[in-house]
Amino acid sequence: MGAEIRILLADASENFLRMLRRRLTEEPELTVVAAVRDGQSAYERTLELRPDVLVMDVMLPGVDGLNLLRRLKRESLMPPTVVLASFLPNWLGDALCRLGVADFLAKPCLLTELTQRIRCAAEGQPRKSSETEAYVREALLAFGIPANLDGYRYLRYAVSLVMDDRELLRGITKVLYPAVARRFGTTSICVERSMRSAIRQGWERGDAERRALFFGSAAAALTGPPGNAKFLSTMVEFLQSGYENVRREKR
Repeated sequence: MGAEIRILLADASENFLRMLRRRLTEEPELTVVAAVRDGQSAYERTLELRPDVLVMDVMLPGVDGLNLLRRLKRESLMPPTVVLASFLPNWLGDALCRLGVADFLAKPCLLTELTQRIRCAAEGQPRKSSETEAYVREALLAFGIPANLDGYRYLRYAVSLVMDDRELLRGITKVLYPAVARRFGTTSICVERSMRSAIRQGWERGDAERRALFFGSAAAALTGPPGNAKFLSTMVEFLQSGYENVRREKR
């Protein structure tokens, strides 16, 4: 068993805090030292308790999340921080990266994903996106999906999520599409349609050899572009079995 990880929670919702505190304390090595509901309290408790990891919603009353992080960073007091947000537009992700947060993810999120991010933050590991997302980008581009499409961005994020938890494909409509929609500030319907359109464009731009690279012997039986769930499943299997093929294909 590893060292204890002391966590400070900050979220405006009392019900969410209660649920999250209960669930996290059931995890080995994780200890919630305090749970607060506003930015000023989060600042004061950080100074008092010096937690190993701060887990916070970006929308906090009083001192909002971004100003809280700026203050902690300016005073060299910011612990490794995992930010939760119901809405994660690109500008917010960029701001959080500039502030040096350990990680951020859309809310609500899977507990298994959150605990993994907390442990990585406590151990000082970089965001998994730096390497994993690079492979995802390479694979999508190698399939032929143009990077300027909204569907490309949605697929890139969705593949990363499914690589963490394959069960998301069982709830692609009720769980996965809404998660992607929250991340980009759009709707589930838009996510589904944009993904389908991007996959179709990649399929039409490719050839039999390119399709066989991803789909193997099953490619010959496909008479048209695969559905979103099939494409995501195939892409994840391909990446997890050996992304080096994609890298060689691009050279």
